[in-house]
Amino acid sequence: MNTVQTDPRDAFFDVSALKAGMESRAGRASILVLAMAGLKLVLHLGSTIVLARLIPPEEFGIASLAMPIAVIAMNLSQFGLAQPIVQMPTVTHRLVSTLFWVNLLLGALFGGALVAGSGAAARFYGVPEVGPVFAVLGLSVVMTAILTQYIAILRRKMHIRLLEYGALAAFALSVAAAVVAAFLGASYWAVILQQVLQGVLTVAIFAFHTPWLPSRPRLRDLREARSALSFGGNVALSNLLEQASHALPVILIGRLYSPLEAGLYQRSSTLARLLPTRAVSPLASVFVSSLSRVQDDPAAFRSLFLRMMTRLNMIMMPIGVLAFTCADIVVPVVLGQDWAASAPILAWLCLMLLQNTLDQGVNWALIASGASRSLTAISALSLVIVCVAMYAIGNGGDIVLIAMVLMLSNTFVRQPVLAWLGITHTHLDLETVIRGYLLDLGLAVVAIVLVTAVRGSIVGGGDFVELAASIAIVVLLFAARVMANAELRADVLKLVFITAARR
Repeated sequence: MNTVQTDPRDAFFDVSALKAGMESRAGRASILVLAMAGLKLVLHLGSTIVLARLIPPEEFGIASLAMPIAVIAMNLSQFGLAQPIVQMPTVTHRLVSTLFWVNLLLGALFGGALVAGSGAAARFYGVPEVGPVFAVLGLSVVMTAILTQYIAILRRKMHIRLLEYGALAAFALSVAAAVVAAFLGASYWAVILQQVLQGVLTVAIFAFHTPWLPSRPRLRDLREARSALSFGGNVALSNLLEQASHALPVILIGRLYSPLEAGLYQRSSTLARLLPTRAVSPLASVFVSSLSRVQDDPAAFRSLFLRMMTRLNMIMMPIGVLAFTCADIVVPVVLGQDWAASAPILAWLCLMLLQNTLDQGVNWALIASGASRSLTAISALSLVIVCVAMYAIGNGGDIVLIAMVLMLSNTFVRQPVLAWLGITHTHLDLETVIRGYLLDLGLAVVAIVLVTAVRGSIVGGGDFVELAASIAIVVLLFAARVMANAELRADVLKLVFITAARR
């Protein structure tokens, strides 16, 4: 009689026991992620304030010219291969090992491409200093590739505490090193040091604390990994198109305008995406895993999505309202007067924070449902919007106009298509999207109108009075929203109690 031989190491990836009580587990994990994200946000803002004063805009612009391409290379090296490990109901040791070696090969290829293309990049921009920056960033690409499967394993098993503490430690150490380097006169190299060191430290921490090592690569295992590679390939293409849509304005501004204007735009874009990157994106480790575990239960899927969206709205929308209406006050305080020209750019880009909750929520729902082709479609649309906007504005246009056109195009073109894809290819329905997003978006619009009116009516009060009044309006409006919802009230009280207990 034939028997199927199973690898005992496969038991390490069994997550069937996690399905029970998933919504409660996701809630507790999300509170931890938000708490850690708050610490990272404070660190990032602190380092931004310090580095903006130690590195002039024209010097920071040199790093800005290289970073978008490096980020694209990092995403390509990941090839979306973390997502299949998180999403698939059954995963084997051999599959994870195969994907690890695929990631490492891609990391070597794309990292090497940055090194090989460093001279061409310097000639393209007409800035010789850019070449060495490209070459050094090749190491970050390799580190990102190695890290991919370790993050996937921890997310699949919902080891959120280890993910968060490890990432925070690596980030804090790399920020400290960058600040010291900038203080010693390293200029834009301080920014590059932070990027590289953070990757090295994160790999060391996660690999040390994850009891898993890959087996040696076998060519025949690629056939068994075809489904994961196909899924990951669609996610990778989606990430590539999305990153290209962020990078293309910086690249073209650097080419058609100057490193100074590229630095202004890139710094504004980085600040505008700071909250999604530092506070919201880490929640993917919770909600993609959670939605994946209930992908066969439509009611539970919609309930978890609704809970996720309403909580994200309470984070993103108040910040988006304040950043849009008060950017002229925030920029001189955070970045210094040398960066004052970036305030109107930041204002328009921060208005996209009001869209980000729907972006993140539907993207996570599509990944958890295995609808990776829909991700590619919406990312392709994003890139088309950027290309059309840049072509329409052309050489010699206003970079503030670029930010405004991109925001409006995303609002009236991309967002409706994204909602339609979510409703069509997941368990979501129109009622869930309206309850989870549009109601809070309407509240944010009311807040913008009120803050703008109040700021315009204050005469001789100064920036501090205007900012305080703006914060008070936004806090009161969204506090009323929380008080009107019993579940939101309960979550806020739980967060307060947990924070007090930790202290």
